[in-house]
Amino acid sequence: FEQGVTDTKQDLSQNLGNLKQKAEEKVKSKEEDIKNNVQDATQNIKEKAKKVHDNAEKHAQDLEDGAHNHLKPLVDIPDYGHMSLGGSMIEASSDSSSNNSKSASEITIGEAAE
Repeated sequence: FEQGVTDTKQDLSQNLGNLKQKAEEKVKSKEEDIKNNVQDATQNIKEKAKKVHDNAEKHAQDLEDGAHNHLKPLVDIPDYGHMSLGGSMIEASSDSSSNNSKSASEITIGEAAE
């Protein structure tokens, strides 16, 4: 009988040791899986953040270029020597001593309509 009890104790002890080892292996495996998942998620977040940042920089550059191209014609107004309004020519002259000759800035809308 005592031998049976001793054998059973040894079997239970061995089974307990095996279960403990399997549990530790599962815990390590799960820890490794979690660690890998966190690393993958972190890498994905970094890549997405970089894409968002790059897209934002490109969009900002496109907006800046668009604004520059939109405003450039307003800044680079060509200096014509005359203006044509309704088929009549008005000379833009810096000689303001003549009554018939006014600079473009001196011509009023009413005069231009005449």
